[in-house]
Amino acid sequence: MKKYLTEFLGTFVLVFAIFTFSNPIFIGITLAIIIYFGYHFSGAHYNPAVTFCIYLMKKISLKESYFYICSQLFGSLSASYLKLITSGIIISRFDNMNHNFFEIIACEILFTFFLISIILFFTVNDKTRGNYIYGFLIALTVFISILAVGNISGAVLNPAVAIGPILISNFIQGQEIISNLLYYLLGPFLGSFIATKVYSFF
Repeated sequence: MKKYLTEFLGTFVLVFAIFTFSNPIFIGITLAIIIYFGYHFSGAHYNPAVTFCIYLMKKISLKESYFYICSQLFGSLSASYLKLITSGIIISRFDNMNHNFFEIIACEILFTFFLISIILFFTVNDKTRGNYIYGFLIALTVFISILAVGNISGAVLNPAVAIGPILISNFIQGQEIISNLLYYLLGPFLGSFIATKVYSFF
């Protein structure tokens, strides 16, 4: 139960931080803090694409993966709803798409690939497991991703970060942006799958 609660709280804090801080430095710092906080409880996934990767690596069972992802999605929805009732707005990075489908998907696949690769090489690999820089490296990867493609795809790299605000915006605020979910489901999961296969090959 502790690991699912950790996933809920970590995802909640991450999504709320993304709402609150527009500066990628603060988003990266928040991510690093919650990774170090939750790693020894749940592995600090906070991302269905990460859970998918860890499942493919046979580090957790299908049942555990299901509860991990449910916890992450509930955390995202809770943070999105709290932001809505406290400030009346939901993050706009999901409804202001000025680039075409292939550009957005390519960015999400490529940078999720980089993110998952860092996670695999620095937290899963037996040769590097137990280091103290993994949280910093993961946060730095997200920071660089936001700088590189934040203006194209939003640099989401995490289905949970998108699902909460998109569902709340669509069904409560009536913004009709549910179709944008495709970018943030297809891109991160494909990027995670490719990264896992490349890691396994090497």
